[in-house]
Amino acid sequence: MTDRRLPIALSLLLAAPLAQADSTPHVLADGDFFQDWSDAGLITASDNWSGVPSIVGFRGDGLAGSTAVDPQTILAADDPGVVDVNANQTNPNTFTTGGVTEFALANPTVALTGSGTARAPHLRIYLDTTGRENVTVFYTLRDLENGADNSVQPVALHYRIGASGGWTNVPAAFVADASAGPNVFGPDNSVSVVLPAEVADRPEVQLRIMTSDAAGSDEWIGIDDIEVVSTPIDGGGGGPVLSISSVALAEGNAGTTAFEFTLSLDAPMPPKTSCDFGVETFGGDATPGVDYQFLDQKVSIQSGEQQTTVTVLVNGDTDVEPDETFLLEPYGEPFECDIFQTSPGVGTIVNDDGLDIEVGIAAASVGEGDAGTVNLVLPVTLSSPAPAATAIPFTVTAGTATEGVDYQTTSGNVLLAMGATSGEAVVVVNGDLLDENDETLTVTLGQPPQGYVIATESATGTILDDDLPPTVSVSSPSVAEGNAGTTPMVFTVSLSAPSGLDVTFTRATADGTATAGSDYVALPAAAASIPAGGTTLEVAVQINGDSFIEASETFSLVLSGITNGTPTSVSGTGTIINDDFAGPPPALIPTDDPRALFLLMLVCASAGLVVLRRRG
Repeated sequence: MTDRRLPIALSLLLAAPLAQADSTPHVLADGDFFQDWSDAGLITASDNWSGVPSIVGFRGDGLAGSTAVDPQTILAADDPGVVDVNANQTNPNTFTTGGVTEFALANPTVALTGSGTARAPHLRIYLDTTGRENVTVFYTLRDLENGADNSVQPVALHYRIGASGGWTNVPAAFVADASAGPNVFGPDNSVSVVLPAEVADRPEVQLRIMTSDAAGSDEWIGIDDIEVVSTPIDGGGGGPVLSISSVALAEGNAGTTAFEFTLSLDAPMPPKTSCDFGVETFGGDATPGVDYQFLDQKVSIQSGEQQTTVTVLVNGDTDVEPDETFLLEPYGEPFECDIFQTSPGVGTIVNDDGLDIEVGIAAASVGEGDAGTVNLVLPVTLSSPAPAATAIPFTVTAGTATEGVDYQTTSGNVLLAMGATSGEAVVVVNGDLLDENDETLTVTLGQPPQGYVIATESATGTILDDDLPPTVSVSSPSVAEGNAGTTPMVFTVSLSAPSGLDVTFTRATADGTATAGSDYVALPAAAASIPAGGTTLEVAVQINGDSFIEASETFSLVLSGITNGTPTSVSGTGTIINDDFAGPPPALIPTDDPRALFLLMLVCASAGLVVLRRRG
């Protein structure tokens, strides 16, 4: 017979650097391996696993080069590795140090989460499978967070033969995302897998349960109820193969409900034989003694028989809670039948409480303000108090309001404390100075947690405009008329501030001292506007030129029926400047002096005057 002491000695030597850990392989021939975390004395100090036989936590530094690496592909050796555990923590929602952590909860556990340092945190289990085969691994993955974190948190199982070298992935054990969220606990994931035949009859086999640094905010995943079972190589496991049914029933409000599991063989037992083994409940997220009554029972399927039943009693209650599960597993080493290929039966306790809690959302409005942001709060009401803290998601869709311009929020959660009968859907609204119409958006509630039903799914949020309309004014231009043709006179219609609405009006000219047709070209009444966002509009009136000596003249551009601006009518005055010269009247200047007459003619000529000389 091969001497197995040397490889065992070598494995212990390689494990020597783990001074604060017990990496001695568990001998499966001496009994199944089982580890839960109900004993608070197992881990009393950080980074010290010496109180936990045959299992050690590692931080996984440098095993992955980035976030969101599939742990099924992280198969490199990490010996000796960074031993890690953060002891005696109490709040998975607020504890953010990545790696391996012990959480002292009502249902204690050890959990994994990734980080920039802890790229691939994992638990390593040390086994001795000498003389054993059909090595089967069970464990439960628990989502420990109901806070705002929401990541895709995968968990993989690896194995290797011996104490060094690379690892092999077990695809059947992979859970792509063991978390839910945000703001809700995800369901437990029960893993059950038979390891490849090559792990049988080995002095040391190591298992590695690993997550990786997820994209976004990593979540804590508990690794609980770890169990490894096997069968002897030289006996047991023959004959018909056993299977166990699964059961899903409503729990009821009081008393107990019988969950009847059917245990079936794939062929009747041969004559003069019987299949004798035990079954027990374990795992899942239901709590024995609270949600169901723990069962450990001997079972016998007699000669010629092919099945039997086992009953687990589930306790009724009136708590609003998620559906819960437990497992029914066979154990023992019967020679006459094979129970070692059997997956556990799953009991699903279906919650039937609180289905009458109706959730509704109501309309609301808020003034937008001139700058910064304000909260538009839509009330959410419950028909009865929330039995536990929870969250209901909501989404926001645009109506006449524009996403990113008028408001910021596109989705969120209505947070409900235990005992609450109301909550709030909050939408962040942007302030502005634009006069505009009131604007709307729609808030729609998403899928509520189990135990709630939506009575009123959506409601309208109204953003109330609180800005005054702009003041409208018209300029008063002037222009010289010219001696012929036409010259444009441009009036400018102005707003005191931009508006979010079209400012409309009717424009027309009106005579003053100037007369339409002779002095200017009249503008008949016609609609005009300054579009939303604009501030000015130019209106041109053609002025008729002439050479008549006359006074400067005026007319008006009148705006009437003004909408989305003040006042309702306004005008500007245009002045036509006369540019024809008007000299003094003729005058008689008596003189007989030729020299004086000559000088007078020179002076008058320079001034553009005509000198007439009367004879006689």
